[in-house]
Amino acid sequence: MTYWYPMILVGVLSALMIWEIFRANLADSKGQESWGLTILDRQSAASLLAVAMGLTFARAQYASAVRPLITWSGNPRKNDFDMTSRYIWYVEMANGGTHNAVVYDISYRLKYLDGTASEWVDTRDRAAQLLGRLGLGSGTDFDLNTIKRGAVLGSALYIGRFSLDATRKMDEFELRVRVSDAVGDHHERTLACFSGAREEMPFALAGGPSDA
Repeated sequence: MTYWYPMILVGVLSALMIWEIFRANLADSKGQESWGLTILDRQSAASLLAVAMGLTFARAQYASAVRPLITWSGNPRKNDFDMTSRYIWYVEMANGGTHNAVVYDISYRLKYLDGTASEWVDTRDRAAQLLGRLGLGSGTDFDLNTIKRGAVLGSALYIGRFSLDATRKMDEFELRVRVSDAVGDHHERTLACFSGAREEMPFALAGGPSDA
């Protein structure tokens, strides 16, 4: 990640500074002229080190200010999308930070009821294929948003919606998102999109006839 670059520069300049001090002290103790390889004199090394430390601190402060806060939400909503249950599980993610972030990688994984899990897949279509193998229909049991590299993660980004049957046929639908912030640092979070679905969906349905 790019935040290592200033730290590496500070480390190199610190090593040069220590070398110059060691070299000068050793020469003084022997009453000889300075010896060995000279890359930077002490004054230049000290000046560059001070500048590098200042830049590193400033970058760290700015990186902290623009760091994204990747969050998600899932909640039952009335089915206005011609899906198979009266209520659907609606999922979206957001960036709670002060600056937008840009998606550079996204992948999906299903966790099954028997405790196993699928491999991570990197496109919406491949995730839909995994869902289809469970007997779920696209548009009737699930809908996934197409999120590609370069998508902006701001206040809200729709992930997908799922029928009651979909929430019952798998243990978890995971989404792993990697984003780049305003200074080029990369951040990753894995979202458990069905967290709370098994508790909240039946509660939403309790006000009317069962969709089981």
